[in-house]
Amino acid sequence: MPGLLLEEVSHRYDSGWAVRDLGFAVEPGEIVCLLGPSGCGKTTVLRLAAGLEPLQAGRIRIGGRIVAEGGKAQQVPPESRGVGLMFQDYALFPHLTVRENVAFGLARSDSRRATWVREVLGEMELEEYADRYPHTLSGGQQQRIALLRALAPRPRVLLLDEPFSGLDEHLRQQIRMETLRRLEGTEASTLMVTHDPEEAMFLADRIVVLHRGRLVQDAAPIEIFERPRDPFVARLFGPVNEFEGVVRSRRVATPLGPVAAGGFEDGSAVLVMVRANDVAVLEGGEESRSSVTGRVRSARTLGLQSELRLRAGGDGIAREIQVRVPGVVLPGEGSELRLAVRAGRAFVYPR
Repeated sequence: MPGLLLEEVSHRYDSGWAVRDLGFAVEPGEIVCLLGPSGCGKTTVLRLAAGLEPLQAGRIRIGGRIVAEGGKAQQVPPESRGVGLMFQDYALFPHLTVRENVAFGLARSDSRRATWVREVLGEMELEEYADRYPHTLSGGQQQRIALLRALAPRPRVLLLDEPFSGLDEHLRQQIRMETLRRLEGTEASTLMVTHDPEEAMFLADRIVVLHRGRLVQDAAPIEIFERPRDPFVARLFGPVNEFEGVVRSRRVATPLGPVAAGGFEDGSAVLVMVRANDVAVLEGGEESRSSVTGRVRSARTLGLQSELRLRAGGDGIAREIQVRVPGVVLPGEGSELRLAVRAGRAFVYPR
């Protein structure tokens, strides 16, 4: 039985629809990431599941029990849903110590209260801060405390709203790992909102992609990355080269050479998408039947990789191509390189 189930959920604000006909499940022990740009409805879904917004249409179940149904006046209040909620700004109680914040959701009569708090603070390397107040701690420490407070009552469902957005890159990676380790030890159904595809790929068992309030794709991270259902999903994972073309003999002519278009009839107008990381720069001895020559217009290092912009393609289809390659690669402006699309890495969609 799913820990959290949304069925045909819709919600509208004065400015328009935030969520339309949304349905998906989160199983016990599963981590599902809601992925999409700002304004796509992610946080609205979290607020509806938590009971912070009255449900206008559809149905929400937690552990099989209906906690909200559109059009019904009676909806289960947030404190009675068995939900742990971690806000983007952590929302720690400023007048409570670290120890008191973590223990807040536990009944005073709970025999495990003091022991559990002491143990988890130790595991998260926060024991020495137990009697300090939140404002004296770093963002990473506050994030850990907020997570432990949400987990303390052993909620059936855990809802996380952009939990790492306020952290710098190095700390974000560390806290992600700690959070994943902590979540893997629970049976909570975890639903996390993020706009960061890398974060979703790292943490999620499944990714639910939202676009303008609608579910676009619901699949395992590798499926989302390797087989994006439409151009919107393909664009989520970094810079993409896009070419319009017409299918001829089951192939499409592009500035990067012909691309297979199996499944499309000849004469079909299509959009071809190739991620910048999937354009290979061929070395001297490498061969590719479909390689093309590109003339360098600019080269910039990004540290772990370099970004090249080149002009490629024959008459009528010449375009600027964006390429990202590992390491520091800085060919001179005007130099020529051989380019090829990595096997199976071009996505073709109806135009």
